[in-house]
Amino acid sequence: KNGGTKTGVEIAFGMITDGKDVLDAVIAGVNLCELDPEDTSVGYGGLPNADGVVQLDASCMHGPKKRAGAVACIEGVRTPSLVAQKVLSDTDHHLIVGRDAQRFARNMGFTIEDDLNTERSRAAWLEWKRRTDPARYLDPVKREAALRRVEREMMDEGWVDPNHFYGTINCNGINDKGEICGVTTTGGLAWKIPGRVGDSPIIGAGTWADNVVAVSCTGQGEFFIRANAAAEISARIRHAGASLQAACDAVLADIAKLGGDELSATDPLLLSG
Repeated sequence: KNGGTKTGVEIAFGMITDGKDVLDAVIAGVNLCELDPEDTSVGYGGLPNADGVVQLDASCMHGPKKRAGAVACIEGVRTPSLVAQKVLSDTDHHLIVGRDAQRFARNMGFTIEDDLNTERSRAAWLEWKRRTDPARYLDPVKREAALRRVEREMMDEGWVDPNHFYGTINCNGINDKGEICGVTTTGGLAWKIPGRVGDSPIIGAGTWADNVVAVSCTGQGEFFIRANAAAEISARIRHAGASLQAACDAVLADIAKLGGDELSATDPLLLSG
């Protein structure tokens, strides 16, 4: 709630019921989380990469218009979802990355900050560095095991919220006309290699919206990219006549075969029209 009285979902729902554009509504909902310094998932205060720099990804898709926009590895902007919306509305591109994404944001009038770390996110990164530096020169297998052990220890000790380690916020919405839109915004995988891009800004992998279904994914993004997860769920519903539950379960089963976690879509974060 970022000090307010409403959650992001309540903000988005209120705007939709007031007749506002669904994409504007769901983005306003995630802006609340992006601006919250206590939320280490996204935006301001998101957990940084391995060099201590907060790099953010975001994408959005307007189902009725079949338009999309995204930014990846953007630094210095607290609300990357709004920059992604500008890519959608003001250009014929879908994805802008890195320094050029920041330059685009500056040209669009966004404030650029030198550092999006908060005291909390910087302290967590410094603790991670202290624990992992001795492990950097192990062989790859041992190094990976050492990193996973440190991550678990930091979650157990309260340095990192287990629910925010992968750091993604999704908001999808539908209005009384059946118009569907979705947005995904993220700080990405905590302590990632600088420049790493996950599924969140990749249309079809981490985000999809048409006038049948909206899908957003959260977790280890590389698996969702390899499965083209978001678009695959929509395709199974549209072309194979699968139910929402069956489509989600099938895609999650595919991800499990790739080495991802075995999950069930008993509570899928999507909306069907």
